[in-house]
Amino acid sequence: MMLEWSDSEMLLPLCNKELMLLKLKEAVRNWDLPSEELVAYRSFDPFVELLECPMPAVQMWALWGMLHVCSRNAKRYIPLLVDDGVMENVQRIMDPSCEGVTELAQKLLNAAKDFQMSGK
Repeated sequence: MMLEWSDSEMLLPLCNKELMLLKLKEAVRNWDLPSEELVAYRSFDPFVELLECPMPAVQMWALWGMLHVCSRNAKRYIPLLVDDGVMENVQRIMDPSCEGVTELAQKLLNAAKDFQMSGK
């Protein structure tokens, strides 16, 4: 939704894109990883566009979603991240100016590294 929403368009009174991005960023920062796997993915291809967009809140949402499934089922999802080439995108968006993105990206990179070091 954020990718298609023009910056000047009002969705509801007093609800513009900038405000919604701020609310999304705050929400993602406060989410804990659930104790069970809530979703299942066949591919991470749809996440590439989200990682490449210039909106840190959207990048954070995508990183949190990937981290969630990888933390619940690393055996299935870490190889998928590597096979889909998503890890390169994650490394590319590491930006010290956006703390939330960097923190989640680093957690995802660490999860992949730990999984690979454990011998799968």
